[in-house]
Amino acid sequence: MALRTFVFGLLGWLAPALLAEALGWRGIWGSGSALADYLIPIPVAGGALHVPSFVLMLMAVHRAPYWSPRTAGRLRALALGAGLTAALMLWPPPDWRLSQNPLALFVLGDALLALLALTAAPRNDAPLLEPGRLLALLAVPALAGVVLWRTLGLGDDYRAGLESLDAERVQLTLTVTVKRAPVEPKAREQALAWAMTLYDPRVKHGVEVVGLRFLGNEGAAGAQRLCLYEDGAPPRWLPGDGDCLAGFTSFAARLARQLAALPADTPPEVRDYLAGRAACTEIGFKPPPAGAPYSLASVDVCERLPALRAHLGPKYPALVR
Repeated sequence: MALRTFVFGLLGWLAPALLAEALGWRGIWGSGSALADYLIPIPVAGGALHVPSFVLMLMAVHRAPYWSPRTAGRLRALALGAGLTAALMLWPPPDWRLSQNPLALFVLGDALLALLALTAAPRNDAPLLEPGRLLALLAVPALAGVVLWRTLGLGDDYRAGLESLDAERVQLTLTVTVKRAPVEPKAREQALAWAMTLYDPRVKHGVEVVGLRFLGNEGAAGAQRLCLYEDGAPPRWLPGDGDCLAGFTSFAARLARQLAALPADTPPEVRDYLAGRAACTEIGFKPPPAGAPYSLASVDVCERLPALRAHLGPKYPALVR
């Protein structure tokens, strides 16, 4: 029994992380490696999202031979409902394309393992849709529906389109279809709260600006664009197809400008250090608070400057001071 639980546990914990790494996913909080991020079960890493379903799966595995036939049937229905819900989250409509949703990946993997383990549980001849099984089957989809409705603002009829990144991979844009474009202060407040639950640029790796174009029944003439900035600049509302980058200098642009200003014969590794140092000084970089779920574009560059200086200083003492 202990070996069975250990094998299922090892497979259940490793498989999602290995699959995500094979698919090229990134860590949840901006880490470059989904493998490392998903394997660490602490709140500042993606693995924390795996803990609840993993614990439930282990309980099903460990107790599978001892459940009563009725309980085992309801657990199978619950695992099936959870698996179907997670699959829908991984391949969401209307595009039905694989999305990078680690929570759905964790739940789907654990649900499938629980179903496999419950093959060893007793069975009875109760109808497939007896009330207890039916409630268990619908429990997870119903809960997911409530969460989506309340948390993601589906009750306000926000329908997000496909996301796209600009050529510099600095700005993410998308169109959000609504009944009426948010023009009044209250409507804008609600739209901003909805946008920040899904499109906060601080938690999108490498993205510095998110531009959401709210398109209502009045058509393109009444469209409103919401601009969100990861560097702490206040959100902006612009009419129609307003440019979120107008009057805003991204960290990527600052870095490119500093690189272009260096002598052409500067060694590449020194160029990266000097340009990064100048750009970080220009913005007055301060590390985010410990444990903050931020993936600011400047963090990857600015936080590695001390290590680069220690590495390059002995080799290029005249350039790296």
